[in-house]
Amino acid sequence: MMKTVLIVEDERLIRKELRIMAERSEVPIGNIIECASGEEALEIIKKQKIDVMMTDINMDGMSGIELVKSMQELPHKPLTFAVSGYDEFTYAVEMMHYGVRGYILKPVEQEKITEFLKKFEAEIEAGEAEEMESRKMQILQLRYYLLNDRQDPSELTRLKKYITDNFPQGYYVCCMGDYDEPAENAPGILIGQTANGAILVTDELPDVLDPDSAFHNAYIGISSRHEVFDGLKEAYREALGAWKTAFCENRHEVTWNESEHRIPEVLIKDARKMLTEEAGIRRVQIVGGASMEEMLKYWNYFFQIVKSGRISPDDFLSVMPGFFDALEETYKTAVTKEELAPLRRVLSFYCLQEYSGALMEKLLDIHERVGIKIDYGKEKKKILEAEEYIRENYTKDLNMATVSNYIQMNYSMFSYAFKQYTGKNFVNYLRDLRMEEAKKLLRETDVRINEISLRVGYANPKHFMKTFKGLYGVSPSDFRNNARVGTVPGDSK
Repeated sequence: MMKTVLIVEDERLIRKELRIMAERSEVPIGNIIECASGEEALEIIKKQKIDVMMTDINMDGMSGIELVKSMQELPHKPLTFAVSGYDEFTYAVEMMHYGVRGYILKPVEQEKITEFLKKFEAEIEAGEAEEMESRKMQILQLRYYLLNDRQDPSELTRLKKYITDNFPQGYYVCCMGDYDEPAENAPGILIGQTANGAILVTDELPDVLDPDSAFHNAYIGISSRHEVFDGLKEAYREALGAWKTAFCENRHEVTWNESEHRIPEVLIKDARKMLTEEAGIRRVQIVGGASMEEMLKYWNYFFQIVKSGRISPDDFLSVMPGFFDALEETYKTAVTKEELAPLRRVLSFYCLQEYSGALMEKLLDIHERVGIKIDYGKEKKKILEAEEYIRENYTKDLNMATVSNYIQMNYSMFSYAFKQYTGKNFVNYLRDLRMEEAKKLLRETDVRINEISLRVGYANPKHFMKTFKGLYGVSPSDFRNNARVGTVPGDSK
């Protein structure tokens, strides 16, 4: 789409006429800007990107020819055609010399305006496609550069120019978990998912607390600010270390200089006992060879010392593959590689709290298969109490930790028992409850969608709309419209 068209004409009536013709051209235009002088037009072009400009040649002050001359040093020059009441070949030649694409005589005809705009629309679309392919290639090169030691010298030169052109005043590198917003919406250069999460190179730090931000409540590690390309890999290492700290400590944002803690050496020395070979064997044996309470106590302590920083994120991540290998080998008749595969990808989870909940749920399941049978009868009352609490408080900022604390039940045990009784994990149970209420409000009221989002517990309307569409296949507004004329997908009333 042609986002912005600039009309430069010192006669008001002609300017308005050109605007009407542009609007009637059947070419989609996002915004049309009018100005009465070349000086004003030049200032506009300096401050924002203009896709297409139509300009008069003879104007008081700066002429159309002087305007296009002055544009030559600007980073982005609009596609331009001239409008004039004078049929002079010399004007046309001079304008063409400075990149003007065409020349229309007054009185202007609708067909001529339409012809130029359609031609420019096709050129813009082709340029955007080419730019997108080029950007994809540059992002792939950047990804390879950050994740590998070797790089082709010629590619390195192009990559250096790419970074320098995009961030002339310096940049940060951010590492984070899953980022599912379109790359073009990111405030910088976004590298999609890697084994170590998504990577963002930006000169604008994301605001994780802004409810309208795509980074709202994300877990992000941020490097220090770097000024030159040669510091890019170091910035990535800083960001990755900070993100691992954010992940393990359940902190939404950690900068690189915060990722190192001053913890008493005696505590670190004691915690490192959990990294020994003996401790690794114990972690496996306890799954099927101890009581449920003993297993929960052991693993809760392990995750506690990871969260506190007494065990570094790298040390924690280094011991988990060995644990899963030994678990598969020890309980090969009861445990499959497939069911453990998602848990091996530790950093694919949102944060350590989410990961520990998923792992403990799986370990309780394995414990029941290979170890002592668990009696859930005494927990039934608590789960029913939890369900009631969720129904009464689903409009608030609710999470599993809040609910398990309310009913005074171990977090991991609650996660497992809740799924056993309800058939759903906590996250899906809460989501479905909220969505059912949202559907009711959409069917029965005229309340605005942003307000419905708040009423059902979503502070971020964008997140609400995305969740709704992902679950039911239609947007909330389409659901409302369709519900009034018949049945819609996902509507069971």
